[in-house]
Parts: sequence; structure tokens; C-alpha cells
Amino acid sequence: MIKKTGFLFILLLAASISLVGCSSNNNAYFKQVNIDEANKYFEGNQTGFVLLVTDNDEYFVPTVERLAKEKKVEVVMYNPYQSDGKNDNKGTSIFPNSSEIKGDAMYYLEKNEVTGELSINSYTDSQLAKEVMNFMDLHN
Repeated sequence: MIKKTGFLFILLLAASISLVGCSSNNNAYFKQVNIDEANKYFEGNQTGFVLLVTDNDEYFVPTVERLAKEKKVEVVMYNPYQSDGKNDNKGTSIFPNSSEIKGDAMYYLEKNEVTGELSINSYTDSQLAKEVMNFMDLHN
């Protein structure tokens, strides 16, 4: 009986570890970042895609997340009303130090220079995926 219990414990532990590994891979290409991480793109030498949102529940966020995973393209999302990456700033916004950015847009930055911008909230659901894919293909 003890051997069966030990075997089941090891089996459940292995299954849990593999599930944790799978869930962490789901966020490998899309994640919300804090102001310090966002500034690596806007002020530092980081190159890549930044989705700047003013509400995490915007209709376009799931589409960008899905396409990032499908295309294996890293996209970081920054919400200036959640500058620590998770908690509400209680009504104040903290934008990266750049005069070129605004909310609800997707940017491609190369060493702190905006080289591509997609006003993401201006597309209907049917056109959104196509425009985001084109933007990713153009800058990747």
C-alpha cells in the first residue's frame, strides 16, 4: 500500500510540474510589465513590440496575445494606470518618458526609437487580426 501511495504521489508531482511548465510557456510571448521594464524599450536599448493600453480589458488585448503566441513574437503590455504591472495607481497614470507615445497603441521600438506605430483601437474586430499580423510581419 505504501509503494502505491508513493508512486501516486510521484505521478501527481510530475503531472503538476509539467502543468506549471505549460502555463509558464503560455506567457512566454505576451506579458504585462511595470514602468521599469517599459522604460527599457522607451529609454533604454531594448528592441521589440510594446502594447500600451489604458485598460487591460480592451477588446484588442486577447487578439494581440493570441497572435504573439501563434507567431512566437514577444510583445510586452504596459498599462500606465498599473505602473507596477499589476495594481491600480488609483487614478493617476505614469507614462514612459517619451513624447511620441499615447495609449491604446502598439509600438515597435529599436533602441529607444519608435520605428513603428499601430493605432490599435481604430480597427473593427474583423480587421484587427489582419492589421496586427501585418504590423508584426513588417517589424519582425
